[in-house]
Amino acid sequence: MKRIILTFTLFGCIEHQAMALPDKCVALSDKTEACPHLIYKQAPINLPTLDINAGQVICVCLSDFSDITKTPSTDVEKISQRMALQQASLKLDITPDELNRLLSYRP
Repeated sequence: MKRIILTFTLFGCIEHQAMALPDKCVALSDKTEACPHLIYKQAPINLPTLDINAGQVICVCLSDFSDITKTPSTDVEKISQRMALQQASLKLDITPDELNRLLSYRP
């Protein structure tokens, strides 16, 4: 009997979590496969162009932004990072500062 209750409780939790997944996901490409590095977080700011409100739970495909999130070690990498930030922010129709806030782990 304990096994049946535990199984039901476990599936009940999984079903509840699946319903709570966000419908807004920030990514640069239209993927046909799952994102290899996906995170869920609360949006730190309002982003009207993406229809995202501050505090809303969203997902972010971090692998799409790896050129922006890694720490540059050379001047060439710094320039490349700034260019990638500009291109990504243009594609998402948000400012580079908004994109940095969205990708940061700071609140």
